[in-house]
Amino acid sequence: MKKWLALLCACALLAAAAGCRKQPDDVPAPAPADDPPAQTEQVNLYLPDGQAMYVIPTPMSLTTEDDMAPVLVNALISQGALPVGVEVKGCTVENGQIALDLNGAFADAVRENGTAGEIMLLASVVDTFLDYYDAQALTLTADGAVIETGHAIYDEPFTALFEIEDAQAAQ
Repeated sequence: MKKWLALLCACALLAAAAGCRKQPDDVPAPAPADDPPAQTEQVNLYLPDGQAMYVIPTPMSLTTEDDMAPVLVNALISQGALPVGVEVKGCTVENGQIALDLNGAFADAVRENGTAGEIMLLASVVDTFLDYYDAQALTLTADGAVIETGHAIYDEPFTALFEIEDAQAAQ
């Protein structure tokens, strides 16, 4: 019986030792090649001044993407110009005209602000997009529908809401 027990222990010890040996498929995978560094570009975000009278062009370095509309909106959110939850549903740029569709969170934010807050939200988006895409007009919708508030119905394309010279004079 002792021989069988000793033989059994020896087999277990050999099996354990064999499991610790490096097997050919345990070779670590080669480290992935480093991704090329992200491309960035200098962009003007139009941010409301402290008195909600102007939007001030503020240069920021943003990572470039194929679709810059969400990048611009997220940058405006990060700077407090737009509320968290605003998202791009669609954006097309053609012949100097932008069609920008944001989600309902944007329309809700526009409706929930007073006149000055409403203008600042709109101006931040409109002037940032017009400047970035070097466009002449922007049609803005929310969930595919015209944005309506107690102050206005925004069913016409926007042109720049604040000229850069006016905004710089406010500084």
